[in-house]
Amino acid sequence: MARALDSNAMRAFLAAIREGYEEALQQNETIDIFQDEFADLAEEEASLGNKADSDLREWASYYHLQYCAGRIISFIDWQPATKGVVAVSCAQRLNFEERVQVAGKVQTGYILLWNFSDPIHPQFVLEAPGDVYCFRFCPNNPDLVVGGVSSGQVCYWDLADARAKAREQKALTDETAEEGIQSITAQATILSAVDQSHKRAITDLVWLPPSLEVSEKGKFTRNTVTGSGELNQFCTIASDGLVLFWDLRKAAETMEEKEKKEEKSSKKEGWGPIAKMAMQHPDGGNELGCSFGLLDAPDDQDAACRLFCVTEEGEFVTIQLSGAAGEENFVKGVRSAIPGHYGPCTALQRSPFVPTVHLSVGDWSFTLWKEGVTSPLFASPFAACLLSCGAWSPSRPAVIFIGKADGNIDIWDLLDRSHEPSMTVNITSAAVTSMQFHASANRQLLAVGDDQGTVHVMEVPRILRRAANNEKTFTLTFFEREVKRVEYGQRRVEERKEEMQNKADKGGGGDDAGEGGDDKAAKEEELLELTFRAMEETFKEEMGLTQPKEEEGDK
Repeated sequence: MARALDSNAMRAFLAAIREGYEEALQQNETIDIFQDEFADLAEEEASLGNKADSDLREWASYYHLQYCAGRIISFIDWQPATKGVVAVSCAQRLNFEERVQVAGKVQTGYILLWNFSDPIHPQFVLEAPGDVYCFRFCPNNPDLVVGGVSSGQVCYWDLADARAKAREQKALTDETAEEGIQSITAQATILSAVDQSHKRAITDLVWLPPSLEVSEKGKFTRNTVTGSGELNQFCTIASDGLVLFWDLRKAAETMEEKEKKEEKSSKKEGWGPIAKMAMQHPDGGNELGCSFGLLDAPDDQDAACRLFCVTEEGEFVTIQLSGAAGEENFVKGVRSAIPGHYGPCTALQRSPFVPTVHLSVGDWSFTLWKEGVTSPLFASPFAACLLSCGAWSPSRPAVIFIGKADGNIDIWDLLDRSHEPSMTVNITSAAVTSMQFHASANRQLLAVGDDQGTVHVMEVPRILRRAANNEKTFTLTFFEREVKRVEYGQRRVEERKEEMQNKADKGGGGDDAGEGGDDKAAKEEELLELTFRAMEETFKEEMGLTQPKEEEGDK
C-alpha cells in the first residue's frame, strides 16, 4: 500500500484531479447539503392553536412507588453529553404545620436519574440528608452532580465513583441479576458544614464559567481560557440574604484532611464557601430574599460581570460582581431592585436568542425584563390560577411555555398575540411544579414535573419547534417597540409630575381662578375634539370611505 501511494502513477493521478476535488471541497464548505429546501419554500399554513398536530404529546412518564409517593418534583435537569437521561429531585409535599412538626428530625431527599431504556427502575438514586430543591450537572463532567439541601447545605455526588462501587459490590456478592434492573444508590460524596452554609433552603445553583474565578477574599478575576476549560466554582442562592461561592477543589482538600485526621483549631472544620456576598436592598438596607439567579459573564475580558436575581417579594435584582476595565471606584453589590410581581417569583430564565432579555414568573403573571430598562418590558395579564414555572423555547425566539397550578401549560407566541396565550395544553390533573427543555438534532423534548411525584416527558411538535422565517428579527423588533413604549410611559410620568409640581408652586388663586382654569381646560378639550374630527374626515376621504363635500353638493 505504501509503495502504491509513493508511485509516480499515483502522483500523476492526484495532480490531474486536484482542481476537481478542490472545487468539490469548496462547494461542500459553502453549501449545506443537508438543508431541506422544500421546508424553506413557504411558511407554515397554520398558526398555533388551530392545527391538530400542534399539541404536546406525552412520550414517556416516570414514577416510583418508593421514592415518589407523597412527594413533588421540585427540580429537573437533563444529563449533559448523554442521550435519554433525565434527573429529577423529589421533595416532601408538606404544608407549614407539617414542616414544623418534622423540623429537626432526620429526613432523606432523593434525586432520581431516569434512563429512557428502563421506565420502571431509576438508573441512579442519589440520597441527601434533606429535600433537594435544586441541583445541577457539571456542564463538562456529566458524572458530577451538585445540589442544595433544604437545610442550606451543599452536597455533591460522583456518579463514576458510585458506578465503580456498585460494580465491586456486584462482583463480591456474585449477583446474577440482569444489568439495568438494579438501581445504583449513592450517598453524597461530601456535605458542607452547617455553620458555614445557608440558613435557609437553597433554591438555585449557578456554575461559574472557567473565565471567571473568585478568590478567597471575594475578588472576581477574569482569566483567558483555551478550549472548554475546567469548571470548579459555583454559587448558591437562598432567601437568607446571602450568595455563597464554592470551590470543588476546596472540597477535595477537606476530604484529604479528614483522611489524614489533622486537627487544626485555627481553621473551621468542614467544607465551606470561599466567599460570601450579602444582598442588601439599595433603598432601605433590608436583606433581599433571592430565590433564582442568572450569571452574566460576557466573553469580553474587559466587560463587567453581573448576577441577576428574583426575590420572594417579586423584585428583579441586578448585582454587580466586577467592574469593566478601567472603571474607577468600583464597588460590588446590589445596584437595583425593581418590583415586578405581587408574590414570590418561581422562575427566572434568559432568552436563548436575545441574551439581554429575561423571563420571570411569579404570582399570576410572567414578566419580561431587559437589561438597562428600569421597569418591566412586558407583563402578561393575570391568569386564573397561580403560575409555577416557565421556560423559553430553545428553537423559537418568541415562544414561551408557562406552567400553571391547574396542571396546564400556556404556550405564548408573542408574535401571534400578546394579550392571551396562543394555546393551552393539559399535561396532568395535578399542579405543574417544574419543567426543563432538551433539544437534539431530531426532536425536542420537554420534561414536566407535577406535585404528585410524576415526571412527564413531552414531545414538542414540529410547529412549536420550527422557527418561521425572520422570526428572530421580528422578535427583536417587538422588544425594541416595547422598550420605546416603556420609555414613553416613563417620560409622560415625569412630565405629569412636573406639571403637578408647577401647579402646586403657583398656589391656589381662589375659586375664580379655579373656575377660569376649568373653562380653559374645557375649551382646550373642545379644540382637540374638533381637530380630531377634521383629521378623521380627511382620513375617510383619502381611504375612499366617504365622498368629498364638493361632490356631495353637486349631486
